[in-house]
Amino acid sequence: MDYSTITKLLNKYWEGETSITEESQLRDYFNQDEVEASLKEYKPLFDYVKKEQSVKISNDFEAKLKAELGIDEPNVVATKTRRLNFYLLRAAAAAIFIFGVFFLYQKSGAIEQQRDLVYEDTYEDPEEAYLKAKEVLLLLSSKMNKGTGTAAASMKKAEKATARIKR
Repeated sequence: MDYSTITKLLNKYWEGETSITEESQLRDYFNQDEVEASLKEYKPLFDYVKKEQSVKISNDFEAKLKAELGIDEPNVVATKTRRLNFYLLRAAAAAIFIFGVFFLYQKSGAIEQQRDLVYEDTYEDPEEAYLKAKEVLLLLSSKMNKGTGTAAASMKKAEKATARIKR
């Protein structure tokens, strides 16, 4: 392969834009004995990659790792515990739901009883109830009129102040 093609491929390689076939061409070029003098500095990198690709894990790697970590047997207990916790959480959620529905139902019965109490008549005589309602409504009306009068006076003051500012 010629020098210009290899330099273009190297530039693409450093930018992370090479395809697998282009990377294979680079590896093949740098794995041969004769490499351009200006490109010899990259040869150790590709030699290292080739060396690391040839490393294989031994068959007893997992056993050695477990021995190093102090793990004797597979962690079967943890999976059983997780499965048990999952079912216990489901049962607890169902129980909470059932208790919630029960207490909500009980509460709705209490609300209906209160509603029945509110609508009970407080006066035996309808004329007496009418007079009491009229008295309460007149009191409410007088308070509203007083508040409206105060608000109107405040609005007049605000309008005067606005007129002075606009002049």
